[in-house]
Amino acid sequence: MGIKVGATVLLNIPFGDTDGDPTTISIVGFQKLGGINFNLPNHVPTMSPAGLFQWVTDFNNDNDVATWEVTLRAREFCDSSECSFRIEILPNLAPECSGPSNYEGGCDTLHTQSFPSSDDENDPITYTQIEGPGSLSPAGVWTWTPPCDSSGVWEVCVTVGDFLHPQADTCCFLFSVCAVSERGDVNGNGVANSEDIIYLVNFIFKSGTMPFGDYTADMNCDGTTNAGDIITLVNYVFKSGALPCNTCTSPLYPGLGP
Repeated sequence: MGIKVGATVLLNIPFGDTDGDPTTISIVGFQKLGGINFNLPNHVPTMSPAGLFQWVTDFNNDNDVATWEVTLRAREFCDSSECSFRIEILPNLAPECSGPSNYEGGCDTLHTQSFPSSDDENDPITYTQIEGPGSLSPAGVWTWTPPCDSSGVWEVCVTVGDFLHPQADTCCFLFSVCAVSERGDVNGNGVANSEDIIYLVNFIFKSGTMPFGDYTADMNCDGTTNAGDIITLVNYVFKSGALPCNTCTSPLYPGLGP
């Protein structure tokens, strides 16, 4: 039989005498099979007068993880007989996690990712964030609202564990933060207006800079920055024209790469 370490082994052992004579039963042998450490466990098994075999295995004793042979003896007056059986104590396995896939998202927006994990024994799992921005809930749910000055690629790493394996496995993912929170808002003040048009004109015609990356100038997401992007933004701001594209989807957006 296979029993997970930490469990209590309870077995009712049938015994008796065909003549009805008083019979006792006891443990006369208990040994580990194989291996190099033959020490007895911290809690040795017991046998009740009624034939109940009990052994409380110990989570914290690696010595318990093995195959054990138990020998019993039933005795009445001068006669006795013996029998034996084996118990396999299996290790408590560490939990494992599978982190979320790499992804991209906009700034000034709440992002949520979970860290799926499993434990063969269904032991309670603990989660600890060891790298990256944001915060992690006790249930392994990560959240972050990145400000628009945090554009770039961030690595988020979380470890999972249980009471025997504090930091058993680590899972990470890459989060690429796109700087644009509002379409057409190239200076990051939360609204698209004439100030953004000035930024765009200076960038395209006067070698100016884009505060949150050159890709944010691609108003029509065609992969180039030219007068067409200025026209798109002017029509949107002053003529109720079409909404500029989400520049996070522009071919110019560096993101996470292919």
